[in-house]
Amino acid sequence: MSALEQIRKRPALIISILGLALLLFILTAISNPEKLFSDPSTIAKIDGEKIDYTQFQDRHHAIMEQDEQRARANGQASKTDGAILEMQTMDNIVDEVLLTKKLEKLGITVTDAEITELVSGAQPHPIVAQYLQGLGFPTAIEFYNFAFEPENNGVDPESAAMLRNYWMQMENSLRQQLLNTKYQQIFGYTLVPNKVEAQNYFNESQTVDTIRYVRITPAAITDAEADLTDADIEKMYQQEKNRFALTEDQNLINYIKVNITPSEADRAQAIAEVDAALAGLREMPGTEGVYNNLKFIVENHNTSADKLPAAISGRIEQLEADSVMQISFYDNVFTLAKFLGKDKATDKIKIDVFQLVDNNQATTDSVVGLLAAGVPADSLSTLIAQSMLDQEVSLLEPSMSGVAETFANAEVGKYFAPSTDEGFPGNVIYRVASKEAPVDVYEVAEIKYHLEPSNATISDLRDKLSSFAYNNHTAAQFVDSAAAAGYTVVPAHVGKSSLIVDGVPETRSLAKWGANADNKGQVSEIITDAAGTYFMVAALSDVYDKGFIPASDPFVKNYITPLALTQKKLGIIAERFAGKGDNLDAFAEATNLPIETAAVSFSGQGSNILSADGKLLGIVAATPVGVYVAPTATSNAVIAFEKVSTQAPAREFIETIDMNDFARHMGHPMFSAYNAQGMLRHGKKIENRIQKFSND
Repeated sequence: MSALEQIRKRPALIISILGLALLLFILTAISNPEKLFSDPSTIAKIDGEKIDYTQFQDRHHAIMEQDEQRARANGQASKTDGAILEMQTMDNIVDEVLLTKKLEKLGITVTDAEITELVSGAQPHPIVAQYLQGLGFPTAIEFYNFAFEPENNGVDPESAAMLRNYWMQMENSLRQQLLNTKYQQIFGYTLVPNKVEAQNYFNESQTVDTIRYVRITPAAITDAEADLTDADIEKMYQQEKNRFALTEDQNLINYIKVNITPSEADRAQAIAEVDAALAGLREMPGTEGVYNNLKFIVENHNTSADKLPAAISGRIEQLEADSVMQISFYDNVFTLAKFLGKDKATDKIKIDVFQLVDNNQATTDSVVGLLAAGVPADSLSTLIAQSMLDQEVSLLEPSMSGVAETFANAEVGKYFAPSTDEGFPGNVIYRVASKEAPVDVYEVAEIKYHLEPSNATISDLRDKLSSFAYNNHTAAQFVDSAAAAGYTVVPAHVGKSSLIVDGVPETRSLAKWGANADNKGQVSEIITDAAGTYFMVAALSDVYDKGFIPASDPFVKNYITPLALTQKKLGIIAERFAGKGDNLDAFAEATNLPIETAAVSFSGQGSNILSADGKLLGIVAATPVGVYVAPTATSNAVIAFEKVSTQAPAREFIETIDMNDFARHMGHPMFSAYNAQGMLRHGKKIENRIQKFSND
């Protein structure tokens, strides 16, 4: 009897097996609930719209390539932290999705014809120029043909696929750029100024009021007198609360960063080795004095004084006299130099260069003969592709090292085509037009010693920090004990969208720990960067749910407390000086304070501290001439004043000029790209899950 028949005859067995399987499934789901309900490919949700990880990856690769291109263009290796580029990628995607939704709702699109015009029109867009330059294509047409018609242009399928990907990146970038432009233009059209508004703005900004005043600053009240309370801070917090709205849950961490730098013992050891090296360089020939110490890096220079490294060039005469010396110690690098000799050599020459159409020895020899016979190069256009005359060249530049001798020994005025064995191309003819007189050439060895922290120093720094973290294993202890241990504690916010802490590179794992920790007081493991330049450890101090960052937060407190203190002091001053006379002179006499005079205006024409007090400007503008205003708390002082005069604008309103001025200050130019992004994100539900896809 088959096993299947046995099972059919035993339904209890089936129920048992199914029950066991269901139980195992439930237990697995309970222990790993995210496996049951998670969405493993969605990296973000924007108002319910899912962003797939592959979409993020494609954009991220494009951004990384752009970053590398920028770095190469500046002659540098890309040093941008990958985490920063990932966050930039996510921000770009979020903004694009929201912008696309908004413009779709408005019926605004970018047509293929618009893209074509930006790519191949009379003036290609800068994005197109950037791609063409980076890929080495002279025109967009050639770029397109190589990407989409590879079989007609000798391009292999793999390269063509890569070029098609670049083309699509370029089109997407153009489309997004044009959408952004249209959105900002649309918004700008809602802020078109009218003549009445512009004239009112002109009148207000150009009117100058003169006042006599007595000004009392918050400094008149000490902090102790103000007696700032938690209630005062809370009151100010409620006024400013909207500044601290959260878009996602955030945690407050306090971290310690210890830079891994050489100790005094390391420095003393380095000085001893440098002194020994200087002695050895004096005693032994060449640079044998540092041969046995791999910490010293030697670079030989054989050039004129002006082409030597600046620090050596400025002291070449002293070096020639002393033979060996320490040139500098900067950024933990000792620079030594040894004078090895001096000679004469040709430096600057002028040459004529003729690039031939064909790379053929017989043609080259023929053209050399024709040029030598006096035939003008212009008449040989079928043979010479390009001529460059009177090109100034320095034979002492490192790039000329392989060919300098040939030019130095060449006869002035003679045409010649050097051999390719000497490093020259095979289809180029040269003529040395002139040579300057030989110059002094110095042979100098530049020797550098990098002062690095020793293994013992690194171990000591880590052990000390580990011991501190172990002995202060709650957030309160961590913060309160740091100063005594010689550490500085720095607060920072981290959330689910954070991939670094406080802008510090390579803190991805610490950001993830801080954002996902939920036990207030816990302390992290110690992390370090790949280059070994620092150690970091953090404590979780608070957990903020969506809503607002509380007044107890250190960043909020640092912002709120000075405002609350100023407001409290101004209130005390205003109350203390209330009723001191019924005019300015009586007030000044009663308070024994001086009367000053100032001109103020909304345009700042007064150019004094009062013109920066917005509340005062409003009060002055609304006060008639000759009226006394009793002590009043303004933005940053208590002021009693009397309006002396009002000076009308010096000229009439000129519509063509002043309408533009109003638009510039109050119209759509004030609508920046940052404001556009903020408006698009306002009230939107954005779930950023980037940390789940981020490797520590």
